[in-house]
Amino acid sequence: IRTPMNGVLGMLQLLNDTPLSESQTELVGNAEKSATALLDVIGDILDLSKVEAGKIDLETQTFQLQTMFEEVCTLMKVRSEAKDLHLKLQLPSEMPTWVKGDVGRLRQILINLIGNAIKFTDHGGVTVAVATRPVTGSAALVKLDVAVHDTGIGFSDGFIEHLFQPFSQHDGSTKRRHDGTGLGLAISRALIELMGGKISAKSRPGEGSEFC
Repeated sequence: IRTPMNGVLGMLQLLNDTPLSESQTELVGNAEKSATALLDVIGDILDLSKVEAGKIDLETQTFQLQTMFEEVCTLMKVRSEAKDLHLKLQLPSEMPTWVKGDVGRLRQILINLIGNAIKFTDHGGVTVAVATRPVTGSAALVKLDVAVHDTGIGFSDGFIEHLFQPFSQHDGSTKRRHDGTGLGLAISRALIELMGGKISAKSRPGEGSEFC
């Protein structure tokens, strides 16, 4: 499914490099945005299908922990600045330089959580607070705690039980205001649990949210 969509995107990008009128350029741009959005939806559905089928395998590779967080936040600053929001990264004074884990899936989870925080925040900003803790009885393992806090619209306690279910949306008005499939949190939870971790959330309507 992804291959033909990438083909559509490629052709649109090539078409955009040819002489076009102003109205044609606008049409091609809109088509490219729609194709990119559809590719994101396809990716989410395929990831969820793999999760439900138990077909996701974690990859273990060595990477720099601080660098990973800084790269993700640099990437997401484009979205936050477009909404005039601050995006702060708080790292501990001491943390392991090199770790082993699935850096690609960690990056996917962070982009999802930070992206959601930016999406549902209109004023203020988003803070990503990181902490590491030693594992009792093992010098080779480290626990990684990440909290993504926003000053956005928040949600009620009653919605938390539905929050990590596939296709979950806050309500009809929110769904219209904020694009999305409602799959991101379900996928993130599955990946985090696959890594032996857990995810939780707390919030109040109109007072922002925090995902840990």
